[in-house]
Amino acid sequence: MTDDENLINKKILKAKTDSLPFPENEKDLERRPEINNLSNIFMAIEDVSLPNLIQSYAGMEFKKFKEDLADCLVSKLSKISSEMRKLLSDKQYLDSILSEGSMNAQEIAKKNILDIKKLIGFYKS
Repeated sequence: MTDDENLINKKILKAKTDSLPFPENEKDLERRPEINNLSNIFMAIEDVSLPNLIQSYAGMEFKKFKEDLADCLVSKLSKISSEMRKLLSDKQYLDSILSEGSMNAQEIAKKNILDIKKLIGFYKS
């Protein structure tokens, strides 16, 4: 989620695929796990159905598919990764979140421990 555009492109373009063109049907796709994995990512990001994906890329070389997948990922993730990098660089903000979460967890734990002590008879009200 914190990868920049160049790193996303690099990872997708280097993703393992075989030398065959994009499958022309679902059965062929299922027999090729690396392609199936990339296809699932594409379908999730673009909200496209498997038949539509196959129709769009059947018989094509994988370079075009990977380029399109990388573009989709960059488009969807760039805002998220930018915001994450911004938040991660603000140490004061992160410390305040952790401190608040710690206090909330301690309050919940105190109540739970009291309830447990009452249940097992170590605490009398």
